[in-house]
Amino acid sequence: NPGWFLPGEAEKAAQFLGLPFKQFRKKLIVEYWIGGKTGEVDVLAPRKVSIERFRKRGSWGYPFRKDRCIFLTKENLCEIHEVKPYECKASLCCAPSGRSIRAEVAKAWEEERTNANV
Repeated sequence: NPGWFLPGEAEKAAQFLGLPFKQFRKKLIVEYWIGGKTGEVDVLAPRKVSIERFRKRGSWGYPFRKDRCIFLTKENLCEIHEVKPYECKASLCCAPSGRSIRAEVAKAWEEERTNANV
């Protein structure tokens, strides 16, 4: 499954590709809803190739759809390697065992949402 972006990372990926963020988000990103201490939190992740472009949210079955990340080339190289999502960096490198990377990302999005509402 494509990794989750931390807040601010998707904007950097859009800039890296030379796309306006709105267009990048509409065409290449899927949102996940997760429950948090403060309520609903959306996290951003790259789409899978088979997901329709008009679909904005990932459903509960999205993680089980077998397909590659939209940024993964046929040669298994990441097109946005320099600015790839935090989860991709952390899980493909030397993350300590037992560490919940998705929990870290979810917490960062929750804090971002809380700070935006202040």
